[in-house]
Parts: sequence; C-alpha cells; structure tokens
Amino acid sequence: MTKPKKKYKNAYLRRTVPIFDQPVFVCVGPDYEEWKADCAENFDLTVKDNGVTIRAAMMKIPDSPAVALYFSDDIAHSTITHEAIHAVYHMLSKSGVGPMNEDTEEVYAYLTGWLVGELYSLKEIKKRLVMR
Repeated sequence: MTKPKKKYKNAYLRRTVPIFDQPVFVCVGPDYEEWKADCAENFDLTVKDNGVTIRAAMMKIPDSPAVALYFSDDIAHSTITHEAIHAVYHMLSKSGVGPMNEDTEEVYAYLTGWLVGELYSLKEIKKRLVMR
C-alpha cells in the first residue's frame, strides 16, 4: 500500500477505500505549489498543470490504484463530484474492474457515492464550500 513520506503543511487527510483497501490522500488548503512539491516527494509524481489556475486536482499514484486529491480554499459542490469521478475511474481501472458498463455500473456508483460522502464529511472541506 502506498504511504506518504511526510504530511502536507496544508490540511492533509487519508481515507481507505472499502473492499479495495486502497488509500485516497486528500489535501485541502491554499497552497497548490506546496501540494505539487509534496506529490513529487511523497509519490515520485510530477504534476503538470499548463500554468492555469488550479482549484482542484486528482493525481494518479504510479503503479497503484491510489490517488491524491487537492482542493483549494473555495470548493464548489460540483468540483467535489468532478474530482471524485476522476478518482473512482482511476481506482477501478487499476483494480481490474474495467470501464463502466452494464456489469460494472453498480461498483462505480457505490464507490463514487462513498468517496463523495467521505469528502463531504471532512471538516476541512465543509468549511470551504462555496456556491457557484
């Protein structure tokens, strides 16, 4: 199982996905540049962002179904769902579930619901929610 080498200075959280026993690392806070540096240090991961302003991001952890999520200081409800779907797709693809279809739809729906629920339960996210 992938484990970070150190904690982020921003709010840093870890949740373990049921059934798959894979971690989801969540960073919430204003410092996107720090998150990029931490991804490089903790997961040997280079974040490419093309110079755009980033409010949220999902990074795949190499050779693993695990993901690292970043949310800035202001988080829209739609952003939580958007990043959760990216994360779920990566986790299930790497876990051998395959693409979403009639046979796998329930697994995708379950894991998306679980992840969104976990994200909303985090006080660091609750206090940064905004309406857009």
